[in-house]
Formats: sequence, structure tokens, C-alpha cells
Amino acid sequence: MCSFFLSQNPITFYIDDFKFGKLPFDNRGAINTHGYSYLDIGNFKVSGNNGALISGSNNINLYNSIFHDLTNDAIIIGSDSTSLSFYQNTIFGSGRYGINAMSNATLKNNLVYGSVGNDVFIGNGVTLTGNNNWFEDFDKVGAGTYADTGSTTWLGANPAFVNSEIGDFHLRTSSPLIDAGATVPGVVSDFPGVIRPQGLAPDIGAYEYVPLTVTITSPTSDSTYVTTSSLIDLAGIASDSTNGLSSVSWSNNRGGSGIASGTTNWTGSSINLSEGDNIITVTVTDNVGNTGEDIITVTYTVQSPTPDQFTFTDQINVPLSTLITSNAITVSGIDVPASISVTGGEYSVNGGAFTSAADTVSNGSTVVVRQMSSASAGMTTDTVLTIGGVTDTFSVTTLVADTTPDPFVFTDQTNVTLSTLITSNAIAVSGIDVPAAISVTGGEYSVNGGAFTSAASTVSNGATVVVRQTSSASEDTTTDTVLTIGGVTDTFSVTTSSG
Repeated sequence: MCSFFLSQNPITFYIDDFKFGKLPFDNRGAINTHGYSYLDIGNFKVSGNNGALISGSNNINLYNSIFHDLTNDAIIIGSDSTSLSFYQNTIFGSGRYGINAMSNATLKNNLVYGSVGNDVFIGNGVTLTGNNNWFEDFDKVGAGTYADTGSTTWLGANPAFVNSEIGDFHLRTSSPLIDAGATVPGVVSDFPGVIRPQGLAPDIGAYEYVPLTVTITSPTSDSTYVTTSSLIDLAGIASDSTNGLSSVSWSNNRGGSGIASGTTNWTGSSINLSEGDNIITVTVTDNVGNTGEDIITVTYTVQSPTPDQFTFTDQINVPLSTLITSNAITVSGIDVPASISVTGGEYSVNGGAFTSAADTVSNGSTVVVRQMSSASAGMTTDTVLTIGGVTDTFSVTTLVADTTPDPFVFTDQTNVTLSTLITSNAIAVSGIDVPAAISVTGGEYSVNGGAFTSAASTVSNGATVVVRQTSSASEDTTTDTVLTIGGVTDTFSVTTSSG
């Protein structure tokens, strides 16, 4: 849109990339204000001979316009004009001067670059007051003065246009003009109508750089995300109002990069994560190389199936051939169910049925194991429980065999008949845990009323035993029967009568 304010009465023209052709006279401008005052002139794109001739005018504002590839001067400021201001203009490739000033004027946020002659000529006695302008030249030429009120750049770096050869003076991401301007009251948009500023400050020149936008929307639109998976899928949207999107890519500071599928709506699939924080940068690139990015920090927490160490309390002196159950242990330190298995016994989880089959167990569960004790005294048997690779052994030891009985006593007999079978009093075997060896000399023994024998054998705790012998055939003669049980002996003595 181009706006002319004549005598403070606005006349408005709507144009679409209006371009003036070459004029037949070198001393005329495509924009010529001769004799007019109080004009706001904006949003023109001019190429050809001269750009703008400001002559015989006062109170002129020229802004947001593009002058490029001109045969002569881009802006000519005649000697008979006052109260002139030039804001946010892009001047490129002037055949002689970018700005040819013969009257005082104010310059702000203008770019002058690629002039065949010089960027700025200031006539004798003329002062251009400027700030935040960008010039390629080392300095102005002419006898006049450039009064810098701040942040004017001489010997400015390449402005990084999208493509000046075809007249595209949009700025690339790398342009030094971005956010390099100062606020101009009343200039709230750029040449095509983009709101100023898009960043921290207005850009220098006619175009305001519109950053490419890329937004991560999945798995979250937040800047951080926590996962227990080693892979992540990202998805989102991207946009560019100027040059069209070329690609969307991603990179992980912990390693790895790739190209997402799609542009306006994009997806990055199966991105590998390392344990801890992964800073993933998603970058959108347009068709001229401009970029934009969004960043998400993904924290990958490795789930541990390895529990804390657990301990069973071993048991000793347990009965033989008895089902023995351990103390309960509590599973801790795992984030996911862990495998559980047992050898040499069975286990029960949370009071459930005992089993020897492998399974899984969760954090916080209680587990007990059990086994059948040995049938032999003093023997140790083991049950090994394994949870997530961590093991402990529940050991069970049976009672130590006690085969030494308490002492026993036979009552000797006297004045017995000669050559007579004499039987002792009964003794009770006590103090042994397992059967003990029993043997006899000089007679026979009987266990629990059974048949008499002289053969060695074993006897159990609580059994009753008697011995017997045949008395001597001689008067007043003593004969002995010695019974041995588990190494303990006593003698049954029999003495015949004296006649």
C-alpha cells in the first residue's frame, strides 16, 4: 500500500509490488514530490533510472520502500526542501549515489549497499542526521556532515538478502540487519505489511525478517519430557510465510541426527536416547537456507530390573525331614517387574501358593522360600532364590547326631542259683537323637521285649533294654554281662550262692 498525505488530507493507493520503469529523463525521479508538502510516502518498489526526487517540498516522510538496480541516484534530496525524514528503506545497486543530499534530512534504519558510486553524498553546508543506518562505504563523500546520533554502521557486512539478483530483498537468518534498527514511531509494519518488530527491535531496511517457526507438539509441547523408553518419536508443525519450507531435521546433543518426514506437519521417528538428559534440536530450513528451531530436553530414565540385595536367615538344628520356611524378604530397588526363580526348594510371593516355576515379581512384594530338611543329622541343604540376577541362599542344617546316651545302670544280683538263666532289670535308653549302636558281651540283650540276641545292632531313644546270662556252675562265683550303647557301658554282675 502506498499512502500520500497531501496538505494533511490522505489519498491512498493500493498496489501489488508496484514497479516503475525507466523514465526518459535522467533528472527526474520515479517518485517526484516537486511542489508538494506534508506527504507520507511508503511501500514503493522502484527500479530503473532515478528512484525518488524530493524537491521543493517540506514535511516529507519516505519509508518502507525499495530502490534497486538504478541507473543513477536512488534518492535525490533537492536544495529547496525542509523537514525531510527517510525511514526503513532498502537501497541497492544505485548507478551513482544511494542518497544524494543537498538539503538537511533525518535518516533512520535505512540500508544502502552495492552502490556503483558512493552510498551517501552530502553537499556543502548540509547535515544528514542519522542513526541505525547501514552503509557499505567507509564514509560519506561531499563537504557536508553526517551527524551520527547512534549505531550507524559504516563498512557494513553483506546484508544477506534472499536473492538480490532477482529483486528479492527479504533477509536471510544470517543477516546482520535483523534486530539492528531502532523504533520509528508510526512505522508499525514493513514493505509487505509484516508487523514490526518481529524480534527485540525493528530490522534495518524495508523488510522485517519473519523467523521460520517450528514447534514440537508431541509427545509434549513443553520444553522438557521424561521417559523410560530408549526411543522417542517427535512430531510438530512448521511454517514460513516467505520462501517455502525445504526440510525439517533433528539432532541430539548425545549423538545422532536425522531428517523428519514432512515439513508443515512433520514427524521424527525412533530417535535414540542416552541415559540422562538428551537435548534434541529440531531445525526447519526454508528454500533459501533460512532456519528456525525448537528445542526439547528429553530425560531418559533407565528402568532397573535389578533389586537391592536381600538376605535370608539361615536355620540350624532343625528336625530331620521337615518342611522349613524362611523369613520373609521385601523386594526393593526395581522400577519394573523382575524375573524370579528358585533352586532347591519353592517360593511364595505375598502369601500366595508355593511354586518352583520361574515368574516375575514387582517392587514391594514379600517373598519366602521353603525346603525339606535333610533326612540325615548334621546335614546342610540350600535353597537359592534369584530375583533380577541378585541371589541369596537359605541354608538349613539338621540337628547334629547325638549317639551317646545318658548313663544307664543294671542292678547286680547275688546268691543266685547255679547254672540258671538270670535276667536283669530293664533300663530305658535316653539322651540320643538318632539310633545308637548296641552290643553285648557275656550274655544277650532284648529290646522292647523282643527276642534276646548277642548280635550287635542299633537302638533308638526311649527303647527299653534288658540283658541276661547263665549263672556260674560253681558256688560263690561272679559272672558279668557288659552292655554297650553308643559307647556307654554298664555291667550286669551275677554271683552264685555259697552252698
